[in-house]
Amino acid sequence: MRHIIRCRKNDYGVKSSIIIFPAILTILVSLTITTLLSQSVFAQGIDPKRAIILQVIKSTIQDIGFTEYEINDWINDDNWAYEGHNVSHCQDTRSIYIDVSDFLSIQTATDSMKQYCEPMYGNTKGSLHGFPACYKIDYALNVNLTTEGLYVWQADNLFFTLYVTPSEDLIIAAEILYNNAVKYGLITEVNPVQDYDGDGVPDNVDQCPNTQANVLVDSDGCPVIMQISLKTDKATYLPGETAIISGSIANNNGPLAGAGIKIDINGSIANLVSAAAGSYKFNFTIPLNPTVFTYPVTVTASYPGYQDVTEQTTFAIGQDMTVTITPDKDSYSIGDTVYCNIKVEDASGKPVPYADIAISTIRLVSGRKNNLSGLTDALGENLWSFVWGQDAAGKIIAEGKLKVEVSVTKDGFNKAITELLISGCGDLIVDENEFCLDCPEDCPCGPNETCDPSSDFKNSSNMCSPKSAYVFVSKNMSAYLKTWTLPYIYGIKKFYRKSGYKVVEINEDDIKPMATYLSRPSTKAMAWFGHGEEPGGKATIEGYDATGGGYSIKDAIGFKSKEVGGFLYRCQFEVYAAKWVDIHNKIETIAEQHQEHPDLDYLYNFSCYSLDDNSVMNYLVRDGGIYWGHRGVLHGTPLTKIIK
Repeated sequence: MRHIIRCRKNDYGVKSSIIIFPAILTILVSLTITTLLSQSVFAQGIDPKRAIILQVIKSTIQDIGFTEYEINDWINDDNWAYEGHNVSHCQDTRSIYIDVSDFLSIQTATDSMKQYCEPMYGNTKGSLHGFPACYKIDYALNVNLTTEGLYVWQADNLFFTLYVTPSEDLIIAAEILYNNAVKYGLITEVNPVQDYDGDGVPDNVDQCPNTQANVLVDSDGCPVIMQISLKTDKATYLPGETAIISGSIANNNGPLAGAGIKIDINGSIANLVSAAAGSYKFNFTIPLNPTVFTYPVTVTASYPGYQDVTEQTTFAIGQDMTVTITPDKDSYSIGDTVYCNIKVEDASGKPVPYADIAISTIRLVSGRKNNLSGLTDALGENLWSFVWGQDAAGKIIAEGKLKVEVSVTKDGFNKAITELLISGCGDLIVDENEFCLDCPEDCPCGPNETCDPSSDFKNSSNMCSPKSAYVFVSKNMSAYLKTWTLPYIYGIKKFYRKSGYKVVEINEDDIKPMATYLSRPSTKAMAWFGHGEEPGGKATIEGYDATGGGYSIKDAIGFKSKEVGGFLYRCQFEVYAAKWVDIHNKIETIAEQHQEHPDLDYLYNFSCYSLDDNSVMNYLVRDGGIYWGHRGVLHGTPLTKIIK
């Protein structure tokens, strides 16, 4: 085993080199090149391979640029070794040492590879043009604090050792040594391929063919990555506080100690070295009277053999402030104007005037986003308004709840953020007290249903009701007439049920009680079994409008809608009592439209003269609806069907 001490200063500050070999193992002959070649090789009849080894060492030292050097040879029980080094060692802060050992067996050379490569922390293992190799850039430090590199490789029973200072020359020196070994026939190339970027990885397998010189690479020829992390202990600071900036440096094998760290904090520079665990930390004191309120931080890490890496972050300076957003209502209907008051205060509760406001909105179902901006007024407030559930063209928008994020910034203050979720019709969620009439977008009714909060058969969760058919049978019919009309009553009820209607039979003669049911939007079919008079006679149900009787059907519907059981009454005093002020205009409009056009699908009028005047049909039945009636008296006249 050889022990080598390089570039040590003596007491007089003069550089010197010492090479120490244990005497029991080594016979050291220090000779000049001429003496060595003439006496140690040829005069003693040494195998020409020895002369080739010496020539390789000599040429490599010369090719690297050293003019003063010496070459020695020595022998022990299992190998003949040759070493060469520059005489002054630290000439111009550069140093080189080459050892080529010719072992008696390949196994011994392989064992030497293991002895060198396995303990090396952070070594790069691979091959040198197909020969097993490993190297380490920061193997040792000389007196000038220049890193030293070690490169070893094996060719059968030959074992090559190369020390180079500075380490930036290591890869180039290894290539020169290899090329000379091939040039003088000491070894034969395993893979005689090109290595354009000189990183030791042949071009045919090099995944990064343009690597910069003196950069560590992996087996694919790509730079070994150095990672850097960066953080601050807080996002914002008050003037006079200390910001702790920290992080770590690592490579593929773990933490990297001794890396140069440059920290730039808004132009203020600090230089550090990473600790044994690869970590670094710097304390930065915030000025008491800062002139900037956002500090950029840039950290750059440098290490021999690696490309520099950079990480960035920022921190803010300022006092705290708060922002609140308050809507004028808890829920909104389509077309309502939403008023949101945004209020900004400092830590003491005082208004923050003229602060920048950024509003971001997103519909939770559709994902549609919008961004707005503004300023607080002199009182630190901003009133933001918009129309709920409609776009600029008035088209209904049903895209889910509206999530609102408000962020506020101002110099001298920390950023303030708040959120709000606005609900209403069109958010596609059925909220409490939200029904089909005021919010059909969230509470749609089925194909055989009608939105009717006044119906006796409504679903209380959404106020949808099945379409209803009311069959009115006169209480004044004789027993004979009732018996005669029963098949007709049964037939129309069966027809209505098959058509999907909820069928109800009621004994009644007066139009006013009947009008209670006709005021409800869910009433879509009707039948009347009773007496009818000639036009001009006493008014009956089918003749009220036609004969100008004391009370028309239309008037009766308007009147009964406002009484107990009617549409308007049940909406105002039962279903929508809590929100009547907000919704009464819409409900009253529905009631007026229904009174004007009840729009029945079917009307079956089983009475005399029911077709002698069409006014009831024209008023009660919708266009396309069906009306059944008789011309003249019932006996002897057929039932006639008319499509309006």
